[in-house]
Amino acid sequence: MAVTNGFGQGVINNTIEWGKGSTNATNGWGEIYEDSPSGDTAIEGASFTNVYSTEFDGVDDMIPLASSVNMGQAGSLSFWFKRSAGAGTIMGEASYQYKYLLYINGNNLYFRAGLGYRLFNNTATTNALNTSDWVHIVFTRDVSATEIKLYVDGTLTQTKTTNNSNDFLLGGIGGVPTMTFGGIACKIDEVSCYDAVLDATAVSNIYNSGTPTDLTGTSNLIAWYRNGDNDTFPTINDNVGSNNGTMTNMVSGDIITDVPT
Repeated sequence: MAVTNGFGQGVINNTIEWGKGSTNATNGWGEIYEDSPSGDTAIEGASFTNVYSTEFDGVDDMIPLASSVNMGQAGSLSFWFKRSAGAGTIMGEASYQYKYLLYINGNNLYFRAGLGYRLFNNTATTNALNTSDWVHIVFTRDVSATEIKLYVDGTLTQTKTTNNSNDFLLGGIGGVPTMTFGGIACKIDEVSCYDAVLDATAVSNIYNSGTPTDLTGTSNLIAWYRNGDNDTFPTINDNVGSNNGTMTNMVSGDIITDVPT
């Protein structure tokens, strides 16, 4: 063959051969021109990586969602959280400040449902909130069992009773627009919502020994916000559906490379 180059084909006579562009009438990626072995080179999808999280200033930073995620009367909420300073709202329902709200006051974690709230303040919870490390938090709520459970770093730490029968909703991450007090200065990563009560095994799998994992295909997953990964400012994508969030009062620099490891 004369010294001619095809797309992806080496110069044959000079014996410089790398993956093949074309033969006389066929194309074969990964095949050597005029050599006997042939076939396709497997092209695998990108492996899961977690590189980014979002940082909130504790003043007016927030990520309201296009519409509220409804986890129903038996649902679960998972997220990674790193406290920077102070107290305030972590996330909640944007349509009405007391419908659902997760917030820190002092060194205590509160789950508000309606006009009532439940205080989670045992030693394990308080110690987790007082560190400068990433913490994995899962709340499960089961109306039929009148229970709210809190898991911290994959371990059940407390169970509380609740008589509130409203659906479990999430309308915003970080500050909530209708709240009477501000958000908390913190970093948040990998927020996921489920329309089922996760059991201890499922929570442990999500915690994954302290490293976020790929949730694609997870049972009962109805919304997943990666808080930077696969996102373009100011949109925080819903990696399950299309109920995206919008970074509000924030800048592109609030997508940072501080993540749980």
